Amino acid sequence: MNHYAIILVGFFILHLQHKKSLASVLSARCRSRCLAKQEIETHLNVTWISECVTEGCSACMKPCEQRKKEKLSCASICGSPVTPVKNRNACTESCGFLKLMRTEGVLMQPENVEVSINDHLQKFSIKWNGSWPNATVFIVLTRKQMKGKQLDKDAWHDWEELIQTTHTSVEVEPMPLFWHQYKVVAVTQDGSSAFSIPSKPVFAEPQRLQPPRDFHVVSMYTVKGQAQVDVSWKKPVNTIALPIHRYRLQWSLRPDIHLEEFITLPVQHERLEGKIHRFTISNLQPNRTYVLELQAISRYNKKRLRSHRVSLRIQTPAVAEVKKNKGIKNSEKWNKIINIKKKATDSHTGRPTTVTMIPGISLAKMRSTHQSQVPNSTFNAETQNSGAGLTSIITMLHVGIAWIVIMW
Repeated sequence: MNHYAIILVGFFILHLQHKKSLASVLSARCRSRCLAKQEIETHLNVTWISECVTEGCSACMKPCEQRKKEKLSCASICGSPVTPVKNRNACTESCGFLKLMRTEGVLMQPENVEVSINDHLQKFSIKWNGSWPNATVFIVLTRKQMKGKQLDKDAWHDWEELIQTTHTSVEVEPMPLFWHQYKVVAVTQDGSSAFSIPSKPVFAEPQRLQPPRDFHVVSMYTVKGQAQVDVSWKKPVNTIALPIHRYRLQWSLRPDIHLEEFITLPVQHERLEGKIHRFTISNLQPNRTYVLELQAISRYNKKRLRSHRVSLRIQTPAVAEVKKNKGIKNSEKWNKIINIKKKATDSHTGRPTTVTMIPGISLAKMRSTHQSQVPNSTFNAETQNSGAGLTSIITMLHVGIAWIVIMW
C-alpha cells in the first residue's frame, strides 16, 4: 500500500512540474508574439527587442505576465471599459491567444550551453548557440544541490525558471556554496524548441561578504580630557551562508587643514568577535577629525573572506571649560555684609562712624537708628554693661537687615 502511495505522490509532483513548465513556455510564447507585433508596427530593423517601447505592446504583455495561465480572466486583466480601446483590444487579443495555444517543437534547440565564472562581479555568465527568428524568447532554467564530497544525481533540486530573455547570453548571481546547472529553451509565438542539454555543474565559491549595515555613532563625550565615541552597527545581509567570524574596526586622526606635503597618520584598530555589534573607542583627542572604518570577516577553507569597508567621518567633542565655584565668602554680597558689620561695631567702640547706604533704607532712618545706639557718658557701669548686650543685639539686627535687603 505504501508503495502505491509513493508512486501516486511521484506522479502528482511530475504533473505539477509539467504544468509549471508549460506555464513558462506559454508565457514566453505570448511575450514573443507581443514583441513580434511591435517590430512589425514600429518597423524596427533590429536583431533583438528586449522590452516593449509602445503602449500597445505593454498592453499586449499583461496576460503574458500572469502566473496562472490556465485560469485567465481577460476582463480582470485587461481592465474596465475606461481603458483606451486600442490598449484593451491588444490585451484581449493576447489573452485569447494564450487560451488557444498549444506547445509544439518547431524551433532549433539551443546548443552548447556554457557557464563561465566572473570572480570580480561574483556572477555566472551563461551563453548558448543557435539560429532563431527575431522576437524569439529564451527561458533559462536552473537547478542546484548543496556542496558534498561528490555530486549526487538524486540530490538535485527541481528545475526552476530563472529568467526570460531575448538575448543569447545572460549574467546571473548564483547562490554560494551550491552546485548549479542550467538549460535553455527557445520560444516564439508559433511554438517552442526542445530543452537544451544541461550545462556542466558549476560550484559557486563564496567570494566576498556584504558590508556591515547601519554603521553609526551612538554618542560622543569627554572623560578626563579625552574624547570617547560609542559606535554601533548591524550584521551584513548573509548572502553566502557563512557566519561572521569577526569585525575589524579601525580609526585614524585626520588633519583639519590642507597640508602641502604628505604626512603619515597612525591607524589604530580593534578586532571584535562576530557577535559584537557595539563598541566604545577611547582616548581620542578632543575637537579633532577622525575617520572610522568597519569591515566584516568570515572564514572559508582556510581563507579569509572580507567585506568592503564602511566608513564614518566624525568631529570629536571639545573639552568643556570647568568654572571654579569660589563660594559665597568671596562674593560681592558677602563683602557688603562684612563691611556693614564692621562699621556697626566700630560705632560702639568710640571710632569714627561711617553710615553705609543699604538699598531700600533711607539715610535719615539709618542715622536715627545709629544715634539711638550711642551710649550716654553719664550712664553708670551697670547701665553700660546692660547697654553692651543691647549693642550686640542691635549689631546682629543690622547684619540681618543688610542680608535680607541684599538678597532681595
